[in-house]
Amino acid sequence: MSFVPKVRRTHNAQELSDVLALARENNDGCSLPTHVVEKNGEIVGCASIALVPVLMLWHHSDKIGPKESIQLKHTYESIMEEKGINSYIILCNKNSPYNQHMKTLGYQPVWETEVFTNNITL
Repeated sequence: MSFVPKVRRTHNAQELSDVLALARENNDGCSLPTHVVEKNGEIVGCASIALVPVLMLWHHSDKIGPKESIQLKHTYESIMEEKGINSYIILCNKNSPYNQHMKTLGYQPVWETEVFTNNITL
């Protein structure tokens, strides 16, 4: 048994379900985990490493209206489908005029968080 956390790939659908339930019990979450973190033989975390498709966009708040936004939403979804993607994360700023409509448009909140970027230098 190791007292040092170890990261390994997830084994199967049941393990994915278990790790997501553990994250929810701990008031957290992770979309589409690819790896679990184990410590002392127990799952204590997970990571989704380079798997989750992300849609980041900007629409000018005064120059793109609601109808145009709906048309663009369908376009983005078509592009995702073209790429074989059926589930993705969309980032929406809290101050965006669209934020209050996201649930109505069919998007489900994952968890309240901040998004950071990291440029790996070798």
